[in-house]
Amino acid sequence: GMFRIVSESSVAAGVRRIEAITGEEAYLRVNHECEQLRTLAETLKAPEDDVVSRVLTLMEEKEKLEKQLQQASMRSSAQHVDAWIANARQLDGFKLVVASVQSASVDELKQTGDVLREKIKSGVAVLGAVLGDKLNFLCVITDDLIREKKLKAGDIVKQVAAIAGGSGGGRPHMALAGAKEVDKLDQALASTEQIILTQLNNG
Repeated sequence: GMFRIVSESSVAAGVRRIEAITGEEAYLRVNHECEQLRTLAETLKAPEDDVVSRVLTLMEEKEKLEKQLQQASMRSSAQHVDAWIANARQLDGFKLVVASVQSASVDELKQTGDVLREKIKSGVAVLGAVLGDKLNFLCVITDDLIREKKLKAGDIVKQVAAIAGGSGGGRPHMALAGAKEVDKLDQALASTEQIILTQLNNG
């Protein structure tokens, strides 16, 4: 009769376990797999023998498109950074940027923060973004303010996120925080200046 291996796993060193089905159950499994292959081939408009290579090609194309999208988004973010810095508030002798941004991921938000921190020269920036069903906040601070004003990105972003029911932290020059109350994004960002002023007075 028909014999079909369905799984293989390691039980111990040098010992493997093989699970299989036989008889009618094995026949039904093979029939189901063949039907799935036919459906996939029809969907991809490719011969059954070419399904694997077609899927791999699509995955490569998807990866290329994602990279192109990320590069385009970064170019857009760089343009925003210049505008944010040009319109930054002056606070106790340094620049303060507070902005709501559109980012595709936390990594992209951090990359935007890196660009901001480099270009702002001397300043603090707090960015807020809605990613999925939650808020993400990022704070970056230039080294001179960490040294001279004793400001810490982790302390600032933690308090900003708390306004929206969140928490977080990180290093003195860059920190991330998350929050669930998406409708409080603007309120949280608006609290940034007062939070920094309080830290300056306490420092």
